[in-house]
Amino acid sequence: ARSRAVWEGLVRPLPGSDPSLEVWVAAWRLGLNVRGTTWARYESHLRIYILPRFGRNRLSEISRVEIRAWALSLAGQGLRGSSVCSIVALLSGILAESVREGLMGFNPAVKLRAVSDRPGERVVGSMG
Repeated sequence: ARSRAVWEGLVRPLPGSDPSLEVWVAAWRLGLNVRGTTWARYESHLRIYILPRFGRNRLSEISRVEIRAWALSLAGQGLRGSSVCSIVALLSGILAESVREGLMGFNPAVKLRAVSDRPGERVVGSMG
């Protein structure tokens, strides 16, 4: 069960600590200044796709291989390539901010190749 403090963003990880993605997201969201429609999309991506898969993982446990396999599985479930790109780009942005805060040494989602919407193209482009 998620604690109320986590969801209210009261938990602030210290540089050098290794919080779960869920704890980091609670702190990360406090610094967001985005439009309501953008936040609604972020919240949906977090609730439906990102946190169920990676929420309990410590930041150090999230690997590039796992992120790529997850992205391909999302595409395999029928999500459009543009949707997969949007979801992975959000995860990459969250992880990039954790690097800037000293919680991770590198962002495992940076420049991850993305799934295309074009027929016959399985993987193209980059995100992050």
